[in-house]
Amino acid sequence: MKMIIIKFIREFKNKLINLNKYPEILGNFTPSPLYRLRNKVYTKFFSERKGTHIFYTAFRDKNKLKNFKSSGLVNKDFLEDGLTIKKESLPEIEKHIIECSIKQLKKAYYENNDLPNLSKYYQDKTLPMFKPLIKNYYNTELLKRFSLNIAGESWATMFPSLFKFAKEVGQVIFNKEYLPKDFSLEIISEFSEGPEKIGKINRPHVDRFFPAVKLIYSPCQINEYESPFGYFKKSHKIDKMYLNSMDIFIDKFFKNPSDQNLYKDLPAFDKFEPKKIFMNPNDLMLVATSGLHFRSGFNSQKSAQRHLLFIDFYSFFSKTDLFFYESAY
Repeated sequence: MKMIIIKFIREFKNKLINLNKYPEILGNFTPSPLYRLRNKVYTKFFSERKGTHIFYTAFRDKNKLKNFKSSGLVNKDFLEDGLTIKKESLPEIEKHIIECSIKQLKKAYYENNDLPNLSKYYQDKTLPMFKPLIKNYYNTELLKRFSLNIAGESWATMFPSLFKFAKEVGQVIFNKEYLPKDFSLEIISEFSEGPEKIGKINRPHVDRFFPAVKLIYSPCQINEYESPFGYFKKSHKIDKMYLNSMDIFIDKFFKNPSDQNLYKDLPAFDKFEPKKIFMNPNDLMLVATSGLHFRSGFNSQKSAQRHLLFIDFYSFFSKTDLFFYESAY
């Protein structure tokens, strides 16, 4: 009996303080008051961290904004809008590795469009350097989506420039050293055979209601027809209305988790307008995903495709960091 109780407490604790989940309340989670308590605890910790003037309006005094020193990616555009893009970001060798992986993926898609057999095709045909990748896919009517995932120190060596950008973000925003072992990325390729039916996967959302960022690299041109990333600029700023909206979100989620406007209709976001973000080859975007964002969807009558590389920091900044953070004050 004692072991059962200990196991229950351990599982409950993990559910309560796991930072790495998206904001949706999982079906096996717990009453909403405890979710609210968790939010308040996290908010207290995050708001006292060095670097949080980037997100929390309470610490955005004029002197800090005036004296804000750009560190490359974390610049004034990111500070104000929650998004910035660096042009011609990666050297040829890193671009080539990414382009080769996408080329193999496209070949697999066009030569073997039978989804049940595609995973085996990857296993046999993928570039040797990408053998360890996890292969996942899903399809929704006219859209097919594939992801390739890698992680580990050897990949940081293979992508030194990309790793340097991730290291900068880790230090400036989270005040924590981003090590080679922390390095991970995901390449997502999407293929569409016609206009995409807009659904839950496209709805505006936040990744979590705390400081959160992603790096998004585009090896190809992305315009109106390639399902561009969409963002509500300035929606990343965390003020009292934003914090109150966390509680409103919880109530809305329990009533209707599939609501297309689950996030968009929150008071924190009603004054912001969406903007589609077009990207050129070799663009690297830093975006605050605590702000409202979405995948706009394919709208061409013809076939189209989109290829992006993502680096997130949810696993990098873990729950243990809350107990060893450096206060900003």
